[in-house]
Amino acid sequence: PVVLMQFISKWSWIFAVVGAFFGAIAVVLYMVIGELGTVGTLLLVAGGSLFIAWAVFDKDNVQAGLSTKQFRYGSGSVVVTALAIMLAVGTLVVTTRHDVSWDLGRAGRFSLSEMSAQTAQGLQEEVSVLAFFPEGSLDEQLFRRLMESYQGETDLLSVDFVDPDSSPILAADNDITNAYGTVILQAGNRSQRMESEFGEESFTNTLIRLFSAEDYRLCWSTGHLEIDPDDDQTAGGLGFAVLKLEGRNYSVTKSSILTDGIDAACDAVIVAAPQRDWEVAEREALAEYIAGGGKALLMIEPRSVPELSADIERYGVILGNDLVQDPEVRGQAIDVADKAFVIVLPEEMALHPITEQLNGPVLLGASRTVAAARGVQGYVLHELMIGSDESWGETNFERNPLEDPLAWQPNLDTERVGSVPLMVASIIADPLVLGTVSPDMAGGLVPGGAVVVAGTADFARNDLYVRGANQDLFENIIGWLVDDEAPLAPGPSGEGDELYLDFVRLSIAVLTAVIILPGLAVLLAMIAAVRRRFQ
Repeated sequence: PVVLMQFISKWSWIFAVVGAFFGAIAVVLYMVIGELGTVGTLLLVAGGSLFIAWAVFDKDNVQAGLSTKQFRYGSGSVVVTALAIMLAVGTLVVTTRHDVSWDLGRAGRFSLSEMSAQTAQGLQEEVSVLAFFPEGSLDEQLFRRLMESYQGETDLLSVDFVDPDSSPILAADNDITNAYGTVILQAGNRSQRMESEFGEESFTNTLIRLFSAEDYRLCWSTGHLEIDPDDDQTAGGLGFAVLKLEGRNYSVTKSSILTDGIDAACDAVIVAAPQRDWEVAEREALAEYIAGGGKALLMIEPRSVPELSADIERYGVILGNDLVQDPEVRGQAIDVADKAFVIVLPEEMALHPITEQLNGPVLLGASRTVAAARGVQGYVLHELMIGSDESWGETNFERNPLEDPLAWQPNLDTERVGSVPLMVASIIADPLVLGTVSPDMAGGLVPGGAVVVAGTADFARNDLYVRGANQDLFENIIGWLVDDEAPLAPGPSGEGDELYLDFVRLSIAVLTAVIILPGLAVLLAMIAAVRRRFQ
């Protein structure tokens, strides 16, 4: 090995010669063709690697040469300067040719979410975007950067920026009255407008809505102290979830089932944590709607509406009169010590369209058990998620766990213990099982009605909606129920800090980086050269 290293060291100058030759060819290719291309890039990288190999294997001679006065003040400095210039030019060429950016922010705020990127990549038709913003405004700058991200994913998106003050006729032709900004998306004879929110989530949802074949109507059950769909102010409301739906091709209308029944035009019925039990007529109206092919999301809180809870068994789903306890320590990661706060991991979810694409945990909250009935016919049932191996459904509410920490313990004889089911999706294959009509009157029934039953509404409340995979879960449920194949688009995965500079501060930053600092370096170099000249 010693002899071999001496041999390589002796002849390592060949590496430098070949490296310089490769570099020269790369430069000639760039000057002739106008770009490096794959061959030129490989030659440039190979040449640089050979130079590094020469410096490593012949390091003694290189160090001795670099330490001489002749090298420092003579030809050596010229060589180093030339190499530095070549390196700078090569770096500029490579980065210009291969323009790649990385989002190193802790929240991924400055890159498109996976859903937005997939939406852009899935475009099959050219989309033109007409963006009306006051020139130089902050909204214009942010939207311009956003469009650059989208155009990096597709060639079918063109964007034109227009200042309404500079082009008043064009602004009038497009009914631009908003002084802060308006964005118009056009594809063929279809168009959509954005007039308030111009962020990634809003643009992606508008882009999806542009190609959506239909709108969906969700009917929200009222009259039983359900959660208000318009409440986007309190932690316990569901307004955030509703606003997300309304940002797409969904409309949410309140519906009193007792007085008005259920409109067959409803694409899905949402029952959000009723606190007052349903009347027989309401329960029958829901069953008739499902038997006719209707869809429903039933979020039934623990220890509530006992008659409706018992009636849900006709859909092949059994609601436990219990409160799920899960002593797993995972809740401590989010500062929740309550054993009734259930967190479900992806590996505890079923392979189902609602849950199979969820990439994070679901913060379910306080829940009752929700199980698929066993040995029944006429249903297609899926238990969508389960608790941990240590979970159980507590039924002993007579003892207070706050007074006695050991009051609630799993009971194998009377309670569900271990991996308790928490949510069920049921498709009604045979509507006769719902008992709404006799077999000789089954002509009006429609197979394929479906319900999703959850033992809580906590996961969709405002305070938990944006945590974990909760938003995706709720929107996947709605999309599955109404057969909406285009999933809703979540925004960036978290919040980040952004720095914006006004014109004065931006000018100072540019002058400092481009003129002042380089000029100072040149001045110091000139002073050093003069001092050496007269020493």
